[in-house]
Amino acid sequence: MAKNKNPNLLKKYTQIRFLEDILTNNRLHLANPESWEDKNDVKLIEHYRSQMGIKDIRILCMNESADRYHFWKIYGQERQGVCLWFDKTIFIENECNNLNYPKTICETVQYKNKEDLQGAPPPLSSLPFLKRAQYRDEKEFRIVRTYDESIKENDDFFEFNPASLKQIFINDWLNGKELAAIKSIVKSFPEHKNIVVKQNKTLGFQEWLNAAKNHST
Repeated sequence: MAKNKNPNLLKKYTQIRFLEDILTNNRLHLANPESWEDKNDVKLIEHYRSQMGIKDIRILCMNESADRYHFWKIYGQERQGVCLWFDKTIFIENECNNLNYPKTICETVQYKNKEDLQGAPPPLSSLPFLKRAQYRDEKEFRIVRTYDESIKENDDFFEFNPASLKQIFINDWLNGKELAAIKSIVKSFPEHKNIVVKQNKTLGFQEWLNAAKNHST
């Protein structure tokens, strides 16, 4: 299983069908939070938008945690999944300080219980970066962009420096032939030909199995 041992890495779980566009245009899609299943998130962000008098809001969710099976199961939808590993410093240094998008905020999510909030009410500005403590294993990092006017075409993408993309992990549901085909696609992009492409070992990590089988009697 892939581990994020470097605290300066950001991980994005997405689907293989989006990979070609990501590598072609060096961009990730900022999602509309209205479509999210977690209504705690949806309602809190809508409250923030309303109170701030913002026209619209889009969010890119990433994480800094170690691998989790449910990340692949839910975000990657099993055999559709891919995980992109970015150098955090390079990834955020341009777009989070881009004068073309002055209302882009990049922050780590804070996880709180209701008792924490009752004891110390959060400032309004923190609401897009606030989640229930039950989600803390995600160690989520969010990029939030707000809009005073209607969103223009392609204005809901976060453009990244190609040098920030360091590794790509493919889901463990695919066979060797499918994995080779995806590696070939990645290597076809000159800017990304040196990226390390591996298969995640969530479902079958031989080193772990070997260690466990070497048990005491």
